[in-house]
Amino acid sequence: MPKVSSYSRFIFDPFYMLNFLYFTSYLGLRFTNPVYYNSPDISLSEFTTYSSWFMISFVKYFSSETIDEWLVSSSNFGKLVVLVVSFSVDLYYGFFYLFVSAGMLLLNPKQTLSNDSSNIVYLTKGNLDEFLKNKEVLLCLYATWSKESVNFTPVFAQLSNATRSVIFAKIDVGRWPDIADRFKIETKNLPTLVLLKNGIEQKRIFRSPNTSFANEKEIFKHFNINK
Repeated sequence: MPKVSSYSRFIFDPFYMLNFLYFTSYLGLRFTNPVYYNSPDISLSEFTTYSSWFMISFVKYFSSETIDEWLVSSSNFGKLVVLVVSFSVDLYYGFFYLFVSAGMLLLNPKQTLSNDSSNIVYLTKGNLDEFLKNKEVLLCLYATWSKESVNFTPVFAQLSNATRSVIFAKIDVGRWPDIADRFKIETKNLPTLVLLKNGIEQKRIFRSPNTSFANEKEIFKHFNINK
């Protein structure tokens, strides 16, 4: 069962705000537009589709480690449900929500900007401590809604390909804010790089407000990493 560290952040997190507007706009359209929906009652096919969504979300709730993980997976599957139902009603609505879903997907850099050719390990709250044991890891703490984190994504991928002397890893503190609290990281300092040996912090470097983040040369020099 997922753990919740703070409910208030869900109100201000762009990911959750966009998904909330996405689903409420569909529900508003579904029950107020008599042109494309002949009846305000839910059809059997709609009921079956919605039921599948609720059942899968229910199962995922007990298998997720955090409320963020559960909400993200449920939201992604929910968008698929909306697409299926929209296309079954009218192609115009279907394509509208398809474009909206594509735009929302582009706002999630963890899914869209990951580089398969990079040597980066993506961590979660559940496996972070175990992974850090007996290793030297350069950990990037970022958030998917942070513009600076998005801009730094290809740079960190290049760094991971430039050396094998340290392991490169990332964790999304937007989904696991208690990790940000643990490392004492503020939103204005994202992204932050932390060098850890056997789970113990050695050095860190973070973005200062209104400034660009360090480049590849500066990062290697700061952490004394050999190419």
